[in-house]
Amino acid sequence: MTVPHHLFVCTSCRVSDEAREPRDRRAGARLFAHLVEQFAKWAKREGFVIVAYDCLSVCAHPCGVALRAPVKFTYGLSVLLLGFAILVRSTSGSGS
Repeated sequence: MTVPHHLFVCTSCRVSDEAREPRDRRAGARLFAHLVEQFAKWAKREGFVIVAYDCLSVCAHPCGVALRAPVKFTYGLSVLLLGFAILVRSTSGSGS
């Protein structure tokens, strides 16, 4: 079966004052892990996949994601998720 809907999550995104290493503690990696965890609970996950992507080139506006579906535009979202990045940072103990 072909998976028609993809959510790409930039795992290298980080909030400006976050440490570069370890990479798995960056906001993008934590967002990906959170989405995968929540995705396991979705009742209607058939036909949808969440994909870790190394870089979506939206560094000025972390955390970047893109949504792709057949015969539709691919949408890149980043500014909308800035609030999530701030929340993730504040709950990880690395924020103020």
